[in-house]
Formats: sequence, structure tokens, C-alpha cells
Amino acid sequence: TSFTTDIKGAITKTGPLDAEILFPNPVTVSYSGRTLGTMQMPTVKAIANQGATLDLKAVNFTIADGAAFAEFTTFALNNEKFEWTISATGVVVNAMGASLPGVTMTKTVTLDGFNKLPGLTLSRYEINSVDAQGLHMVISATLANPSTIGMTIPVSQFNTLFHGAVLGPAFAYNMALVPHSSSSFALNATIAADGTDKTLYLQGIFKNALSGVFTPLEAKGVAAPGVSWLDTAIKSLLLSTSLPPLQEAPISSVTIDSMEMDFACGDCTWKPMATSSITADTKLPFANGAPIKQLAQNVQILDKKGQLVGTLNTPYASVTLAGSKVSTNTPPAPLEIAEGSHDIYTTFISDLNTETTYELGLRGTADSILDLGPFGDVEIKGIPLDVKTTMAGLQGLKNIKYMALIDFQQDPPYTMITTSVNIYNPSRLTLNIGDLLLTAGQEGFTLEVTVGTALVKNLRLVPGDNKVVSLLTTSTQTVPGNKFAIDIANRNVTLNMWASSTSTSNPALNAGLSSLRTGVPLPQNLWTDTPLGFSDIWSIKVLPTTVNDGLVEITATFNNPYLMDMKVEGVARQDEGAYTQYPSYMAIYGRSRSFNNFLFPDDFSYAVPSGQSVAVTFKAPLRINGLTQSTVQAYVDGLVAATTTGSAPFDIWLYPRVRLGAYPNLMYPIWTDGFFYPNKMTIKAGPDFPMIRDWFVKNALPDTPDAVPVTPPPVVVPVTPSPSPSDEVPSPSPPLSTVAPSPVAPSTVAPSPVVSPTVAPAA
Repeated sequence: TSFTTDIKGAITKTGPLDAEILFPNPVTVSYSGRTLGTMQMPTVKAIANQGATLDLKAVNFTIADGAAFAEFTTFALNNEKFEWTISATGVVVNAMGASLPGVTMTKTVTLDGFNKLPGLTLSRYEINSVDAQGLHMVISATLANPSTIGMTIPVSQFNTLFHGAVLGPAFAYNMALVPHSSSSFALNATIAADGTDKTLYLQGIFKNALSGVFTPLEAKGVAAPGVSWLDTAIKSLLLSTSLPPLQEAPISSVTIDSMEMDFACGDCTWKPMATSSITADTKLPFANGAPIKQLAQNVQILDKKGQLVGTLNTPYASVTLAGSKVSTNTPPAPLEIAEGSHDIYTTFISDLNTETTYELGLRGTADSILDLGPFGDVEIKGIPLDVKTTMAGLQGLKNIKYMALIDFQQDPPYTMITTSVNIYNPSRLTLNIGDLLLTAGQEGFTLEVTVGTALVKNLRLVPGDNKVVSLLTTSTQTVPGNKFAIDIANRNVTLNMWASSTSTSNPALNAGLSSLRTGVPLPQNLWTDTPLGFSDIWSIKVLPTTVNDGLVEITATFNNPYLMDMKVEGVARQDEGAYTQYPSYMAIYGRSRSFNNFLFPDDFSYAVPSGQSVAVTFKAPLRINGLTQSTVQAYVDGLVAATTTGSAPFDIWLYPRVRLGAYPNLMYPIWTDGFFYPNKMTIKAGPDFPMIRDWFVKNALPDTPDAVPVTPPPVVVPVTPSPSPSDEVPSPSPPLSTVAPSPVAPSTVAPSPVVSPTVAPAA
């Protein structure tokens, strides 16, 4: 029924004398013939010919008629002007020492109304939570008051309308309407989860915000709790305003954490398949980060000059959120190279290959699915994206290290050398290249110095280390090839490698790789200090079942001599062309003779990661190999006698079926103890070993009636690299594969340990 008010104004036409005006009775304020209320005025001093200036604080206003005051306030809020009649009785005027009592004053004044408060401006907003009640936001607002009257409203409630539909309530607290001025305040607004479908409205608001478009809104007065006349007046208000678009780019930056490009697929020449892991820093109006559930992108890839390389449209993928940062792994999608951008694309590939850091542009839009709690998943399309980002380049693949020799094969006029190498990729790029064939030379990068080709099959280049199998094919019948053979036998050599128009199956990639120039240092004779393939001490155990199944138990430790993950998948078969006569076997030396009737089983297998060892126990079959009773007896007696001390000299000849890393082909290196150990190995035997006699005696061929007892020959250690048809253990030789990939048919000729140069005759 009452409130305090501040009054600023003036009383004019008080005359030519200074005067003091006293108001013994309250001043009455009327509107449209009805008394609104009264004010108790203090004494006012007027200056001659100027009047009195009013600047009154905390003047008490008592409402006389609540209904009339509500009617007045409603009119004032909605109209440009209004009139007040101000009257006072019993006024006393003191001037020049005289007092003039009983003066009556009546004045009608025209004042500026609020005119529906047209100056409501929303400057920014932030969504601070989403819960069961709805989506809650705080809106920064400014309100211009055109009225002569000001007021502070403790609580005001509005309903927010979008295209006539009620979105939810908005509250303002202690909203100050300053006369003829503007004031700022916060609106606490909620898009209510009231059971109605608000998906289209939410999508419209977000789309406008992201597209730079203002969203028109209306605020319908609902209540001003606690003040009845103000409550009535507020309900008459319908304010027009608009929600502004975002002031910052919604995606401020993008980091490409990793990217994979597939150049080896069937249709990849001008649309390689691409996948990536990206992190975007968003500036969306969510206090705790946008509740993005899935993300898709429709972007153009621009090169460092801003030229269009191609377009990439990826489907929706799940995301990981961390504050304002959104990370996602995009599903595979084709990078569609624009029709007029083929040269730009190949230059782009070339730059990625050679540069340390490459800057590219991303321009387009992202689509998102937001988890908006009670509103469900809401799809928001067209989030604009226009950023530059950097990627680490391949730096010309300058860091290639030779690791180990695997196979060495000669098939005149060609020599095939299979090695393991480590290609270090300094970038975050994964490139599925397929078969990569590089031209190899010793000095320079021209055809005149070409010594052959270097092939890596099924190359998938990942960030960091790439341990792969490389096949160098060369020929000593060319001058550069012969020089290479001489040099590698006498010193360390750097093998240069470069790409050509036929390096891969992808012509566009070949054009991009045309700038590739790299090399790998090779040690003399290609020998490195790598782990030995197996330990030099093995053990044998004769089982109670051996007499029937002919299987003994062998235990040994196997290493990885190739410095890349290795699997042994059985032993080579004769029909695989890995050997011509002898299968994989073990030989134990008895007294003055060797006995090689211990075979490696067909299913002999194990796996050894790079740099590790593994203990392997396997069942080894025994074989008679055409021996008669008397011959077997002599051999076995010698073995048993030799193992009475617990061990005996030992040899192996092993053709393992080896698979290295991701290399698609099996390899068949020859592993002999003579290659790994110049001296004989040792096999340990226990007290069970004499039982081995039972199987051999049981399975040996019968002696013929006129057979002459066989006197075993003395042991002979062969010195030639070729296998001998005798029972003696073959001499050691370097690894050999007869099925390594090559442009010529495989050969079964055992090689020498180094490339044999061709020496030109003296002039």
C-alpha cells in the first residue's frame, strides 16, 4: 500500500522573490479523476524568478486506491504519455519575513510513459544446465526506459514465446527501470520440459545462433509476486526482443590428432579413403561444454595456399568430451578430389612427404547430435567451420635403419637380398601404400647409378617405428650393380632410394611421391650384431611312450634374429621348393659318428616378439631312414655311450616357415648350427636316454642273411656349403630362401655369404 520514491523535478513560476514553501498536508496525485495516493513533501526553497529544484530522496508514497493505481500503472507501461494531476492544500509560503498560509496548488503534468519498454536488448546467453525441468540459461539483458518514472521491480516473471509458442518461464530479479536511461540485468530463462515437443524450436534457435541470425522472441508478462498493483500491470506487458547469434566462431580450432589415408584400395586414385582422430575446441553457449553425443563433418580440405584439395563428408561418430573440447574418430570416408584439383592434390601429397610441418585449412560445416536430457537427442546441423591447422610431415622419410639380414638368394643374373629395416615415420599420418617399389642406387638419384630395386610389400606406414621386410634385387652384370657388390663386401655403403611413376599401384600417389629421396646405411657384408636364432644348449627326453609312437621331447630356447615380430609356422615341405633333399632334422654325435634321425615335426611352431626369447618344448619324430638292425644297433650304442656324461655334441639343419611382422609371404631361411655357432652345439640327455634303443630296434629293417656287419665310418665334417646325401651333418651356410619374391624364378643353388662381384678383365 505504500513505497518510497525519489523525485527529481522543479516548481516553476514562484515569483520574483526568494521563498520558502511548506507543505503541512500531503500532496495528492490523481490520474483520470481518481486519486492514486499521497506524498508527504518536505519544505522547498524557491529562488526568485527561477523556482525550486526538486531532488528528493526516499519520499513516502501512500497508495489511496489500489485498483486505480493498478489501472494507472498498466496504462503507463503500455503508452507513450500519461497525465498526472498534483494538488496540495494549506500550503504556506514564506517570503521577505511574511507568511502566506492556506495556499492551494493544483497542477496537471504530462509525463513520459514506458511505451511497452521497446528497448529490451539481449546481448549474450549461456546455458548452464539441463535437467528434468528443462534447459536453463542465463541471458544478459539491457532495458532502455523511455519514461519519466523509474522503479525497481523485486521479482518479475515472463513467459518466453517463439513464433507464438511458449518455451518456458524467465525471471528477472531487482530489475531497475532508470528514468530516461538504460540498465542491465540478468534473465534466468528456462526452456521447459513440459511434455510438448520442442525439437523444432530448439533446432531453429540453434540454427539461427550458428548462422549469424537473430532469433525473434517475445516476453509475455506473467507476474510480479508480492505487489498486487504491479502484478496486474506486468501481466499486460508483451515485450519484443531477439536472441543474438553467437559472437564467436562456434569452432575456434581443430587439432588433427591422427589421420589415416588408404591409397591402395581399388578406387583410390582420386578419392583415397580417409579416417582421422580430431579434437575441436568449441565456443558453443554451454557453461560446462556442449552435450554433443555424435558428430559428422562436411568439410573442404584446403592446401597451404588456400586452394581446394578435395571434400570429405563423414557420417556420425561418437565423441569424447572434455570441457569445451570435443574429440571424435571419424569413420572411413572418401576424400573426393575436385575435378580441377588433381595437380593441387599431388602437390599436397608431395608437401606432406617432404615438409616438417604442414598447414592446411578446413572449411565447411559440422553436424551434431546433442543430448538435451528430457528433450532427447536433438540434431543440430550446419555448425560453421573455418580454421587452419597443422600436421607433422614425413620429412622425406630420412630416418631408415637397417636391422638384419634375412635371406640371400642368387639366381643369375639377379641377386635377391631380403632384410629387415625400420622406417621411422615422424608424422601423425598412417598411410596404407600397398606394395612400394623404389629405385635403388649407390651414388646419387639418377638412372645412371641404379643398382636395382627395393621392394616393401603391403606397406602400411604408421606413426613411429615401422619394422618391415625389404627385398633388394640387384645384378652384378651392370656396372653400378657390380660396384655395389664390391663395395658392400669391403665397407659400409649407403643405399639411396627414390620413387618413380610405377612405385605404387596408385598413379596419383606416384606423382605425389616423385620428390621422395631417401637412403639407408648398410654395414659391410650386411652383418649386424643381432641375437642368435637359438641357444647352443638343447635337451632331449625319451618318454615311456616313445617305444610306440617314436616321439621324443626336445626343449630349446629360441631367439628372434630379425628384430621384428616373428612367427614360425611349421617347417618347410619339399613341395614348397625350400629344399631339394633333406627335411629339417637334428643330429646327435655318438662316438666317432653322427646320427641325424631326429626330425623337426611338421607342426613345429612358436612366436617371438622383437627383442625377446621363448622356451619351446616339442615332440620330435624319430626316423629309421632305411637303416637295418645291425646298423641301428651300432649307431644307437654309440649315442648311448656318448651321453653317459649327460650331454653330447649336437647339430641341427632347420628350414622354418617364418612369417615376419605384417609381411604377407612366408619365408624359408636355412638355420644351421654352423651358421649360428661355428663349434658344435650341446644336447643334454638324462638317464631315460638309453630307452631310445627300444624304438629303433623295434622299427629297424631286418638284416639280410648274407649281410656283412657295418662298421660306421669316422665322422667327417664337410666344408662345402651344399647338402650331402650322407648321414653326416651338412656344413653351415647363411640364411637362404628359395621362394622370396623376385622378378625371376627361384633357385635352389646355395649362395655364398656375400654378393659375388663381377671383375672386369684388365684392358
